[in-house]
Amino acid sequence: MLSLEDAILLIRYARCIIESSIGKGKICDDRECIAVIPRRKIEELSSIKTPVFVSLEKLVQDGSVIKRVLRGSMGVPRPTLDLLCAVKYAAYYAAFCDPRKGPLRPSELRSCVIELTVLFHSTQVKLEELPERLTPGYHSVVVELSSGDVVVLLPHVQVELAEKLQESGVILDMDTFIRELLKCKLVKVEDVTSVYLYDTQIFYELYPRGQVIERRLYRNRALEILQRRASCEIHSEFGNIKTRYILR
Repeated sequence: MLSLEDAILLIRYARCIIESSIGKGKICDDRECIAVIPRRKIEELSSIKTPVFVSLEKLVQDGSVIKRVLRGSMGVPRPTLDLLCAVKYAAYYAAFCDPRKGPLRPSELRSCVIELTVLFHSTQVKLEELPERLTPGYHSVVVELSSGDVVVLLPHVQVELAEKLQESGVILDMDTFIRELLKCKLVKVEDVTSVYLYDTQIFYELYPRGQVIERRLYRNRALEILQRRASCEIHSEFGNIKTRYILR
């Protein structure tokens, strides 16, 4: 797991990559940006291979409230690159290649905060085990499909779904939640070949170039209600068995 110190370094590194690449149409020469990381840390961080996601959120004034609006988010869903390399590519693609957004403009970066999501300690599970094994808001779910595609269900998606279901009056139980979670990413159960759970850490800047904190999305109110329901004995639609879910 990352320390806050390491997360701060990686977020600074990501910002440098983005700043240095603006207007160039390609990823920058990394020699300048790697200098923001102490030499003693470079080898340590480079020895880690794990999935990484970088998001940019634009701070927008809405009356007396400042809102965080997603500006771009991309990641490396498989543990194929070392941590520094994964952050470099995730940051670049989040800023300039998110198909939902246009390339980031120089004037925008001044009002953007950076969020870093790092996945650790993968555990392969069966799909029918998810109601018992998943801690919403803490675990990321990585689903491999028969097509070869990979779908990643980060804690952010889980929080958004739980709040949406709660607001619409849907009874929050783990079976409903997981079924809807797969549906929101257009995942069909019959297409799933492998499922992995990852412990997840999320860090973000409170303001551009400002203080970095670790987010704990599993403390979200809607997820707490879901977890309380999960402590009851309910019927699992996935496994067709009765399972006692333990409140974590």
